[in-house]
Amino acid sequence: MRLTFKNSYAFTARKRASAHIFGDDLRISKAIGDFKENRPLAQKTVYTLYNGAIGSILSPPAAGPADRFRGGIEGPIALPVAPCPSPWESPMPVSDCELTRMFEHVLTLSRVDGTQSVAVLKSHYSNPRVVKAAMEASQRLGARVYGVELPSFNHPMAMGNDMTAYCGDTALTGNHAAQRALEAADLVIDTMLLLHSPEQEQILKTGTRILLAVEPPEVLARLLPSLADKERVLAAAERLKTARSIRVRSAAGTDFTARLGQYPTVTEYGFADEPGRWDHWPSGFLFSWPDEGSAEGTLVLDVGEMLLPFKSYVRDRITLEVEDGFVRRIHGGFDAEYLRDYMAYFRDPEVYGISHIGWGLQPRAQWTAMGLHDRNDGMCMDARAFYGNFLFSTGPNTEVGGSRKTPCHMDIAMRRCDVLLDGDPVVLAGDVVAPQGSRA
Repeated sequence: MRLTFKNSYAFTARKRASAHIFGDDLRISKAIGDFKENRPLAQKTVYTLYNGAIGSILSPPAAGPADRFRGGIEGPIALPVAPCPSPWESPMPVSDCELTRMFEHVLTLSRVDGTQSVAVLKSHYSNPRVVKAAMEASQRLGARVYGVELPSFNHPMAMGNDMTAYCGDTALTGNHAAQRALEAADLVIDTMLLLHSPEQEQILKTGTRILLAVEPPEVLARLLPSLADKERVLAAAERLKTARSIRVRSAAGTDFTARLGQYPTVTEYGFADEPGRWDHWPSGFLFSWPDEGSAEGTLVLDVGEMLLPFKSYVRDRITLEVEDGFVRRIHGGFDAEYLRDYMAYFRDPEVYGISHIGWGLQPRAQWTAMGLHDRNDGMCMDARAFYGNFLFSTGPNTEVGGSRKTPCHMDIAMRRCDVLLDGDPVVLAGDVVAPQGSRA
Protein backbone atom coordinates (compact mmCIF):
# COMPACT_ATOMS: atom_id res chain seq x y z
CA MET A 1 0.00 0.00 0.00
CA ARG A 2 1.35 3.43 -0.87
CA LEU A 3 0.34 6.95 0.05
CA THR A 4 0.70 9.19 -2.98
CA PHE A 5 1.38 12.86 -2.93
CA LYS A 6 0.50 15.83 -5.20
CA ASN A 7 1.01 19.59 -5.18
CA SER A 8 3.51 19.87 -2.34
CA TYR A 9 3.94 23.34 -0.93
CA ALA A 10 4.97 25.14 2.22
CA PHE A 11 2.44 24.80 5.01
CA THR A 12 1.98 27.42 7.73
CA ALA A 13 1.29 26.83 11.39
CA ARG A 14 -1.63 24.56 12.31
CA LYS A 15 -2.94 24.12 8.75
CA ARG A 16 -4.71 20.91 7.81
CA ALA A 17 -3.64 18.35 5.27
CA SER A 18 -5.65 15.41 4.01
CA ALA A 19 -4.45 12.13 2.60
CA HIS A 20 -6.01 9.29 0.65
CA ILE A 21 -4.88 5.68 0.90
CA PHE A 22 -5.67 4.79 -2.66
CA GLY A 23 -5.32 1.03 -2.24
CA ASP A 24 -8.20 0.76 0.24
CA ASP A 25 -9.92 4.02 -0.67
CA LEU A 26 -9.66 5.08 2.94
CA ARG A 27 -9.25 8.68 3.99
CA ILE A 28 -6.83 10.03 6.52
CA SER A 29 -8.09 13.41 7.64
CA LYS A 30 -7.43 16.14 10.12
CA ALA A 31 -3.68 15.83 9.91
CA ILE A 32 -2.43 18.63 12.11
CA GLY A 33 1.15 19.74 12.29
CA ASP A 34 1.99 21.97 15.22
CA PHE A 35 4.46 23.93 13.15
CA LYS A 36 6.33 27.02 14.24
CA GLU A 37 7.73 28.31 10.99
CA ASN A 38 7.11 28.17 7.25
CA ARG A 39 8.86 25.08 5.95
CA PRO A 40 7.85 22.48 3.38
CA LEU A 41 5.53 19.91 4.89
CA ALA A 42 7.99 17.16 3.94
CA GLN A 43 10.37 18.52 6.62
CA LYS A 44 7.84 18.33 9.48
CA THR A 45 6.38 15.73 11.77
CA VAL A 46 2.71 15.19 10.99
CA TYR A 47 0.32 13.73 13.55
CA THR A 48 -2.57 11.94 11.94
CA LEU A 49 -5.40 9.54 12.66
CA TYR A 50 -5.59 6.18 10.95
CA ASN A 51 -8.36 3.75 11.82
CA GLY A 52 -8.49 5.11 15.36
CA ALA A 53 -4.74 4.99 16.00
CA ILE A 54 -2.70 8.16 16.37
CA GLY A 55 0.81 8.03 15.00
CA SER A 56 3.49 10.17 13.41
CA ILE A 57 5.53 10.04 10.25
CA LEU A 58 8.89 11.71 9.91
CA SER A 59 9.64 12.94 6.40
CA PRO A 60 11.38 12.47 4.12
CA PRO A 61 10.41 8.79 4.57
CA ALA A 62 12.83 5.99 4.14
CA ALA A 63 12.05 2.91 2.07
CA GLY A 64 10.93 -0.09 4.05
CA PRO A 65 8.44 -0.63 6.85
CA ALA A 66 6.79 2.49 8.15
CA ASP A 67 7.59 1.54 11.71
CA ARG A 68 6.93 5.00 13.03
CA PHE A 69 3.27 4.84 11.96
CA ARG A 70 1.20 2.82 14.40
CA GLY A 71 -1.27 1.67 11.79
CA GLY A 72 0.61 -1.21 10.27
CA ILE A 73 1.18 0.34 6.79
CA GLU A 74 4.29 -1.01 5.14
CA GLY A 75 6.23 0.17 2.16
CA PRO A 76 7.61 3.51 0.95
CA ILE A 77 5.52 6.46 2.08
CA ALA A 78 5.30 9.96 0.66
CA LEU A 79 3.14 12.52 2.41
CA PRO A 80 0.15 13.89 0.49
CA VAL A 81 -0.79 17.54 0.57
CA ALA A 82 -3.77 19.01 -1.27
CA PRO A 83 -4.17 22.73 -1.84
CA CYS A 84 -6.29 24.44 0.81
CA PRO A 85 -9.94 24.02 -0.18
CA SER A 86 -12.26 26.92 -0.69
CA PRO A 87 -14.88 27.48 2.07
CA TRP A 88 -17.50 25.63 0.00
CA GLU A 89 -15.14 22.69 -0.62
CA SER A 90 -14.05 22.19 3.00
CA PRO A 91 -14.84 18.82 4.58
CA MET A 92 -18.41 18.96 5.86
CA PRO A 93 -20.39 16.70 8.19
CA VAL A 94 -23.12 16.52 5.52
CA SER A 95 -22.34 14.64 2.31
CA ASP A 96 -23.68 15.67 -1.09
CA CYS A 97 -25.87 12.56 -1.08
CA GLU A 98 -27.36 13.49 2.31
CA LEU A 99 -27.89 17.07 1.20
CA THR A 100 -29.79 15.92 -1.88
CA ARG A 101 -31.94 13.61 0.25
CA MET A 102 -32.71 16.48 2.61
CA PHE A 103 -33.78 18.64 -0.32
CA GLU A 104 -36.05 15.84 -1.51
CA HIS A 105 -37.66 15.79 1.92
CA VAL A 106 -38.20 19.55 2.05
CA LEU A 107 -39.41 19.76 -1.56
CA THR A 108 -41.85 16.92 -0.91
CA LEU A 109 -43.21 18.90 2.05
CA SER A 110 -43.39 21.85 -0.38
CA ARG A 111 -45.60 19.72 -2.68
CA VAL A 112 -43.13 19.41 -5.53
CA ASP A 113 -43.93 16.54 -7.89
CA GLY A 114 -44.06 15.69 -11.58
CA THR A 115 -46.69 18.35 -12.25
CA GLN A 116 -44.50 21.19 -10.96
CA SER A 117 -41.83 23.45 -12.40
CA VAL A 118 -38.97 24.58 -10.16
CA ALA A 119 -36.59 27.48 -10.74
CA VAL A 120 -33.31 27.58 -8.80
CA LEU A 121 -32.18 31.19 -8.37
CA LYS A 122 -28.45 31.66 -7.81
CA SER A 123 -25.55 34.06 -8.03
CA HIS A 124 -21.79 33.65 -7.78
CA TYR A 125 -21.92 33.70 -3.97
CA SER A 126 -24.55 30.94 -3.75
CA ASN A 127 -23.29 27.73 -2.18
CA PRO A 128 -22.73 25.45 -5.19
CA ARG A 129 -23.45 22.35 -3.09
CA VAL A 130 -26.87 23.74 -2.18
CA VAL A 131 -27.58 24.71 -5.80
CA LYS A 132 -26.60 21.27 -7.06
CA ALA A 133 -28.65 19.45 -4.42
CA ALA A 134 -31.70 21.61 -5.15
CA MET A 135 -31.47 20.85 -8.87
CA GLU A 136 -30.92 17.12 -8.40
CA ALA A 137 -33.67 16.71 -5.80
CA SER A 138 -36.15 18.53 -8.04
CA GLN A 139 -35.28 16.20 -10.91
CA ARG A 140 -35.60 13.12 -8.74
CA LEU A 141 -39.12 14.22 -7.80
CA GLY A 142 -39.99 14.51 -11.49
CA ALA A 143 -40.28 18.30 -11.57
CA ARG A 144 -39.27 20.41 -14.57
CA VAL A 145 -36.30 22.31 -13.18
CA TYR A 146 -34.26 25.18 -14.57
CA GLY A 147 -31.71 27.64 -13.25
CA VAL A 148 -31.77 31.42 -13.21
CA GLU A 149 -28.36 32.96 -12.54
CA LEU A 150 -27.99 36.67 -11.83
CA PRO A 151 -24.84 38.76 -11.49
CA SER A 152 -23.79 39.89 -8.05
CA PHE A 153 -25.19 43.13 -6.73
CA ASN A 154 -23.68 45.49 -4.21
CA HIS A 155 -25.23 48.83 -3.34
CA PRO A 156 -22.66 51.59 -2.74
CA MET A 157 -23.99 52.08 0.80
CA ALA A 158 -23.87 48.39 1.75
CA MET A 159 -21.35 47.42 4.42
CA GLY A 160 -20.03 43.91 4.87
CA ASN A 161 -21.00 40.68 3.16
CA ASP A 162 -24.13 39.77 5.10
CA MET A 163 -27.02 39.39 2.69
CA THR A 164 -29.44 41.19 5.01
CA ALA A 165 -27.22 44.21 5.64
CA TYR A 166 -28.81 46.16 2.78
CA CYS A 167 -32.49 45.60 2.00
CA GLY A 168 -34.64 46.51 -0.98
CA ASP A 169 -32.51 46.54 -4.10
CA THR A 170 -31.23 43.21 -5.46
CA ALA A 171 -29.72 41.85 -8.67
CA LEU A 172 -33.30 41.25 -9.82
CA THR A 173 -34.23 44.95 -9.59
CA GLY A 174 -35.15 46.14 -13.09
CA ASN A 175 -34.43 42.74 -14.66
CA HIS A 176 -37.92 42.07 -16.01
CA ALA A 177 -36.91 39.09 -18.16
CA ALA A 178 -35.45 37.24 -15.18
CA GLN A 179 -38.45 38.14 -13.05
CA ARG A 180 -40.83 36.69 -15.64
CA ALA A 181 -38.75 33.51 -15.72
CA LEU A 182 -39.17 33.18 -11.96
CA GLU A 183 -42.88 33.99 -12.07
CA ALA A 184 -43.33 31.14 -14.58
CA ALA A 185 -42.23 28.57 -11.98
CA ASP A 186 -44.46 26.90 -9.41
CA LEU A 187 -41.63 27.10 -6.89
CA VAL A 188 -38.48 29.23 -6.74
CA ILE A 189 -35.59 27.96 -4.61
CA ASP A 190 -33.77 31.15 -3.68
CA THR A 191 -30.07 30.63 -2.91
CA MET A 192 -29.09 34.30 -3.21
CA LEU A 193 -31.73 36.24 -1.15
CA LEU A 194 -34.56 38.36 -2.53
CA LEU A 195 -35.98 39.12 0.93
CA HIS A 196 -37.44 42.60 1.49
CA SER A 197 -37.46 43.34 -2.24
CA PRO A 198 -40.51 44.50 -4.21
CA GLU A 199 -39.67 41.94 -6.90
CA GLN A 200 -40.15 39.12 -4.41
CA GLU A 201 -43.56 40.44 -3.45
CA GLN A 202 -44.56 40.68 -7.11
CA ILE A 203 -43.46 37.09 -7.75
CA LEU A 204 -45.47 35.83 -4.78
CA LYS A 205 -48.59 37.64 -5.97
CA THR A 206 -48.59 35.48 -9.12
CA GLY A 207 -49.02 32.39 -6.93
CA THR A 208 -45.41 31.25 -7.26
CA ARG A 209 -44.00 29.86 -4.03
CA ILE A 210 -40.51 30.80 -2.82
CA LEU A 211 -38.24 28.74 -0.57
CA LEU A 212 -35.11 30.51 0.69
CA ALA A 213 -32.10 28.27 1.42
CA VAL A 214 -28.86 30.09 2.18
CA GLU A 215 -27.59 28.45 5.38
CA PRO A 216 -24.62 26.00 5.46
CA PRO A 217 -25.47 22.31 4.94
CA GLU A 218 -24.80 21.51 8.61
CA VAL A 219 -27.44 24.02 9.69
CA LEU A 220 -29.89 22.78 7.05
CA ALA A 221 -29.43 19.25 8.41
CA ARG A 222 -29.80 20.09 12.10
CA LEU A 223 -32.87 22.24 11.46
CA LEU A 224 -34.49 20.00 8.84
CA PRO A 225 -38.18 20.96 8.94
CA SER A 226 -41.01 18.58 9.74
CA LEU A 227 -44.80 18.58 9.85
CA ALA A 228 -44.50 18.84 13.65
CA ASP A 229 -42.68 22.17 13.21
CA LYS A 230 -45.55 23.44 11.08
CA GLU A 231 -48.17 22.31 13.59
CA ARG A 232 -46.35 24.05 16.44
CA VAL A 233 -46.02 27.32 14.53
CA LEU A 234 -49.62 27.29 13.29
CA ALA A 235 -50.93 26.66 16.81
CA ALA A 236 -49.14 29.77 18.02
CA ALA A 237 -50.30 31.71 14.95
CA GLU A 238 -53.96 31.09 15.78
CA ARG A 239 -53.39 32.84 19.10
CA LEU A 240 -51.37 35.72 17.66
CA LYS A 241 -53.98 36.40 14.96
CA THR A 242 -56.63 37.15 17.58
CA ALA A 243 -54.40 39.22 19.88
CA ARG A 244 -54.88 42.96 20.08
CA SER A 245 -51.93 43.78 22.31
CA ILE A 246 -48.48 42.46 23.15
CA ARG A 247 -46.32 43.13 26.19
CA VAL A 248 -42.71 42.03 26.66
CA ARG A 249 -40.90 42.07 30.00
CA SER A 250 -37.55 40.85 31.30
CA ALA A 251 -35.56 40.80 34.53
CA ALA A 252 -33.01 43.04 32.79
CA GLY A 253 -35.56 45.85 32.63
CA THR A 254 -37.44 45.41 29.35
CA ASP A 255 -41.02 46.65 29.44
CA PHE A 256 -42.39 47.06 25.92
CA THR A 257 -45.97 47.24 24.66
CA ALA A 258 -47.72 47.56 21.29
CA ARG A 259 -51.17 47.24 19.79
CA LEU A 260 -51.78 44.51 17.21
CA GLY A 261 -54.26 43.87 14.43
CA GLN A 262 -53.32 46.28 11.65
CA TYR A 263 -50.93 43.82 10.01
CA PRO A 264 -51.14 40.06 9.38
CA THR A 265 -49.43 37.25 11.24
CA VAL A 266 -46.56 35.64 9.33
CA THR A 267 -45.38 32.08 9.96
CA GLU A 268 -42.11 30.41 9.03
CA TYR A 269 -41.86 26.64 9.43
CA GLY A 270 -39.33 25.70 6.75
CA PHE A 271 -41.24 24.75 3.59
CA ALA A 272 -43.47 26.46 1.03
CA ASP A 273 -46.58 24.35 0.59
CA GLU A 274 -49.28 26.85 -0.40
CA PRO A 275 -49.64 29.09 -3.50
CA GLY A 276 -47.93 32.43 -3.00
CA ARG A 277 -46.16 31.29 0.17
CA TRP A 278 -42.65 32.39 1.06
CA ASP A 279 -40.71 30.40 3.62
CA HIS A 280 -37.17 29.83 4.78
CA TRP A 281 -35.35 26.57 5.41
CA PRO A 282 -34.41 26.59 8.24
CA SER A 283 -36.83 28.44 10.50
CA GLY A 284 -39.56 27.85 13.07
CA PHE A 285 -41.03 31.08 14.41
CA LEU A 286 -43.82 33.61 13.86
CA PHE A 287 -44.33 37.34 14.02
CA SER A 288 -46.54 40.29 13.25
CA TRP A 289 -46.07 44.06 13.21
CA PRO A 290 -47.24 46.66 15.73
CA ASP A 291 -50.04 48.98 14.69
CA GLU A 292 -48.42 52.12 13.32
CA GLY A 293 -47.25 54.44 16.08
CA SER A 294 -48.31 52.13 18.91
CA ALA A 295 -45.01 50.62 20.05
CA GLU A 296 -43.90 52.10 23.39
CA GLY A 297 -41.53 51.36 26.24
CA THR A 298 -38.02 50.17 26.93
CA LEU A 299 -36.09 47.28 25.40
CA VAL A 300 -33.03 46.32 27.43
CA LEU A 301 -30.63 44.11 25.50
CA ASP A 302 -28.80 42.10 28.12
CA VAL A 303 -25.43 40.36 27.82
CA GLY A 304 -25.78 37.45 25.38
CA GLU A 305 -28.58 38.91 23.26
CA MET A 306 -27.93 38.68 19.52
CA LEU A 307 -27.55 41.52 17.02
CA LEU A 308 -28.12 40.73 13.36
CA PRO A 309 -26.72 41.38 10.76
CA PHE A 310 -23.69 42.04 12.98
CA LYS A 311 -23.82 38.38 14.08
CA SER A 312 -22.49 39.44 17.46
CA TYR A 313 -23.48 38.88 21.06
CA VAL A 314 -24.16 41.87 23.29
CA ARG A 315 -21.26 42.28 25.73
CA ASP A 316 -22.68 45.17 27.75
CA ARG A 317 -26.29 46.20 28.13
CA ILE A 318 -27.97 48.33 25.48
CA THR A 319 -31.13 50.27 26.29
CA LEU A 320 -33.53 51.27 23.52
CA GLU A 321 -36.22 53.80 24.36
CA VAL A 322 -39.24 53.43 22.08
CA GLU A 323 -41.86 56.12 21.58
CA ASP A 324 -44.66 56.37 19.01
CA GLY A 325 -43.40 53.28 17.17
CA PHE A 326 -39.79 54.42 16.78
CA VAL A 327 -36.54 53.92 18.67
CA ARG A 328 -35.81 57.43 19.93
CA ARG A 329 -32.72 56.87 22.09
CA ILE A 330 -30.00 54.22 22.28
CA HIS A 331 -27.68 54.27 25.26
CA GLY A 332 -25.17 52.08 27.04
CA GLY A 333 -21.50 51.31 26.44
CA PHE A 334 -19.55 50.39 23.33
CA ASP A 335 -22.22 48.06 21.92
CA ALA A 336 -24.78 50.86 22.13
CA GLU A 337 -22.40 53.29 20.43
CA TYR A 338 -21.75 50.77 17.65
CA LEU A 339 -25.45 50.15 17.06
CA ARG A 340 -26.25 53.86 17.21
CA ASP A 341 -23.55 54.82 14.69
CA TYR A 342 -24.44 51.94 12.34
CA MET A 343 -28.09 52.97 12.13
CA ALA A 344 -27.20 56.67 11.80
CA TYR A 345 -24.99 55.86 8.80
CA PHE A 346 -28.08 55.32 6.61
CA ARG A 347 -29.36 58.89 7.22
CA ASP A 348 -32.94 57.69 7.14
CA PRO A 349 -35.32 58.24 10.08
CA GLU A 350 -37.32 55.19 9.07
CA VAL A 351 -34.51 52.80 10.04
CA TYR A 352 -35.61 53.38 13.65
CA GLY A 353 -39.18 52.17 13.16
CA ILE A 354 -40.15 49.02 15.07
CA SER A 355 -40.77 46.34 12.46
CA HIS A 356 -41.80 42.70 13.02
CA ILE A 357 -42.11 41.26 16.54
CA GLY A 358 -42.61 37.64 17.55
CA TRP A 359 -41.08 34.60 19.22
CA GLY A 360 -39.14 31.43 18.38
CA LEU A 361 -40.53 27.90 18.40
CA GLN A 362 -37.66 25.80 17.04
CA PRO A 363 -36.23 23.54 19.80
CA ARG A 364 -33.34 22.38 17.58
CA ALA A 365 -32.11 25.95 17.03
CA GLN A 366 -29.46 27.05 19.51
CA TRP A 367 -28.61 30.57 20.64
CA THR A 368 -24.99 29.44 21.06
CA ALA A 369 -24.64 28.30 17.42
CA MET A 370 -23.80 31.77 16.11
CA GLY A 371 -20.45 31.68 17.89
CA LEU A 372 -19.43 28.50 16.06
CA HIS A 373 -19.79 29.81 12.52
CA ASP A 374 -17.96 32.31 10.37
CA ARG A 375 -19.93 35.51 9.95
CA ASN A 376 -20.27 34.92 6.22
CA ASP A 377 -21.61 31.38 6.57
CA GLY A 378 -25.26 32.35 6.26
CA MET A 379 -27.98 34.40 7.93
CA CYS A 380 -27.71 32.75 11.38
CA MET A 381 -31.25 31.43 11.54
CA ASP A 382 -30.50 29.77 14.88
CA ALA A 383 -30.64 33.20 16.51
CA ARG A 384 -33.95 34.08 14.88
CA ALA A 385 -35.71 30.80 15.62
CA PHE A 386 -34.44 29.36 18.92
CA TYR A 387 -37.16 28.16 21.24
CA GLY A 388 -38.65 30.83 23.49
CA ASN A 389 -36.76 33.84 22.16
CA PHE A 390 -38.32 37.26 21.65
CA LEU A 391 -37.33 38.50 18.20
CA PHE A 392 -37.91 42.08 17.18
CA SER A 393 -36.67 44.08 14.24
CA THR A 394 -36.31 47.61 13.02
CA GLY A 395 -36.69 49.12 9.56
CA PRO A 396 -38.84 48.09 6.57
CA ASN A 397 -42.41 46.80 6.64
CA THR A 398 -43.28 46.92 2.93
CA GLU A 399 -43.67 43.12 2.70
CA VAL A 400 -47.01 43.39 4.50
CA GLY A 401 -48.24 46.56 2.86
CA GLY A 402 -46.53 49.11 5.09
CA SER A 403 -44.92 52.29 3.81
CA ARG A 404 -41.44 52.03 5.34
CA LYS A 405 -38.99 51.19 2.56
CA THR A 406 -35.58 51.55 4.12
CA PRO A 407 -32.33 49.66 3.50
CA CYS A 408 -31.35 49.12 7.15
CA HIS A 409 -32.94 46.10 8.82
CA MET A 410 -31.89 44.94 12.28
CA ASP A 411 -33.06 41.64 13.76
CA ILE A 412 -32.46 41.43 17.52
CA ALA A 413 -33.01 38.18 19.41
CA MET A 414 -33.56 38.35 23.17
CA ARG A 415 -33.49 35.60 25.80
CA ARG A 416 -35.38 35.00 29.04
CA CYS A 417 -38.25 37.35 28.24
CA ASP A 418 -41.93 37.15 29.14
CA VAL A 419 -44.23 37.61 26.14
CA LEU A 420 -47.90 38.29 26.88
CA LEU A 421 -50.78 38.59 24.41
CA ASP A 422 -53.78 40.51 25.75
CA GLY A 423 -52.29 39.93 29.21
CA ASP A 424 -51.98 36.14 28.80
CA PRO A 425 -48.45 34.68 28.76
CA VAL A 426 -47.24 32.68 25.77
CA VAL A 427 -43.57 32.80 26.82
CA LEU A 428 -42.31 33.05 30.41
CA ALA A 429 -38.61 33.63 31.14
CA GLY A 430 -37.73 32.26 27.71
CA ASP A 431 -39.91 29.13 27.91
CA VAL A 432 -42.96 28.64 25.68
CA VAL A 433 -46.01 28.05 27.89
CA ALA A 434 -48.99 28.54 25.56
CA PRO A 435 -50.83 27.61 23.52
CA GLN A 436 -50.33 23.94 24.33
CA GLY A 437 -50.00 22.97 20.68
CA SER A 438 -47.03 25.29 20.23
CA ARG A 439 -44.93 23.70 22.97
CA ALA A 440 -42.10 21.33 22.09
